Amino acid sequence: MSEARSRGRSPLAIALFSLFWAGLALACARYDLAISRALVDNTAGWARFGERCGELPGVYAFALSAALCYARPERTDARSLLGAELPWVICCAGLSIVIALSAYRLFDYRFDATAGTVCLLLVAALTRVARRRLGAGIVLPVRVDRTCTWTVRLAVWSWLLVSTLKLGWGRIRYRDLAPLGQDFTPWYAPQGWTGHASFPSGHAASSWLLLPCLLLWPRASARYRLAFVASFSWGAFVCASRVVIGAHYTSDVLFSTAFAFGVMAYAFALEQRESAQREPVDTAPLSRAGM
Repeated sequence: MSEARSRGRSPLAIALFSLFWAGLALACARYDLAISRALVDNTAGWARFGERCGELPGVYAFALSAALCYARPERTDARSLLGAELPWVICCAGLSIVIALSAYRLFDYRFDATAGTVCLLLVAALTRVARRRLGAGIVLPVRVDRTCTWTVRLAVWSWLLVSTLKLGWGRIRYRDLAPLGQDFTPWYAPQGWTGHASFPSGHAASSWLLLPCLLLWPRASARYRLAFVASFSWGAFVCASRVVIGAHYTSDVLFSTAFAFGVMAYAFALEQRESAQREPVDTAPLSRAGM
């Protein structure tokens, strides 16, 4: 019965979600530039903090999740060497990104190609040694395992989508516009490769990497509600800071937000389906009716 009700609600929720974001997209098509003109303040300290540190919590969550996924027992059903080594590759990438991004955001040190290569090689060697010392690996609790898996998926999928669209969209940032804004382009008009990368927002995509932590607790629990408030507040803060600092338009952050929410809606739908399949079937009413 509960599974049937949940299946009935899912299409309605998806339809409402789609209509909501479609309405926001239409509004941004008309008012994107006006919103930025009204809100941008390059001197806002909180927006500068969001620009400097907005990516860090999500990237840290991704690196930790990637490390835990690599620490799990090795898969025996991998069909290729790449499939078997993929957790290690993602773990190395996540830890290297954390080191490089922390050095840049916190200490204003930007890695060059040599420093980045050395960092990646050291991380690769150290993680390989650490994994071998773990032996068979660490069996994670089900909810922790699910959370780590979806954090890595959301991070990798967001990075691939955002990076690809940035290259092809070529949208100029608000703070780089000409004085009269004549080079502004709406979000729905890709310009090809121009060297500009406003659409969509990478900061916004990174800020929503805290959302998978909601999978750690049952949805009716107080910890779930606290985690929801914390993760949503941080994501909203970072998105707002990107608009106020002039790095992005409202549509840039809304696109990254919609993608993250869509992925997490899919993750929760899968979790709900798996939970329903694990629930024991109550056959007592049938047996009583037979009696």
